[in-house]
Amino acid sequence: MKSTKALAGSLARMVTTAWLMLAFLVPLTAYGADTGTIKGRITDKADGEGVYGASVTVSGTTIGTATDLDGNFTLQNVPAASQKISVSIIGYGSASQAVSVTADQTATADITLS
Repeated sequence: MKSTKALAGSLARMVTTAWLMLAFLVPLTAYGADTGTIKGRITDKADGEGVYGASVTVSGTTIGTATDLDGNFTLQNVPAASQKISVSIIGYGSASQAVSVTADQTATADITLS
């Protein structure tokens, strides 16, 4: 039969584990609730065609992506606030635009490069 010290130690480990799991999971759910999405298209000013491979980033974050064959992009999990997106690609001047991101909504940002 286990001693009371062994049972108390086992209970303490279970309580500590439960608190640690709770501490790590709560911030993850809170983070996802205050984010939105930015979708858009990057086009060439000269011909209106989509620009393939342009780098699209949210300034001040590590969030970024590259445009597809038609110049379309999607940035997910962007913090809800006024955000500045920046676009760059070799052969074009860089560009940026302010976008208002709302939680659980999709904002649109279409940018023309010259």
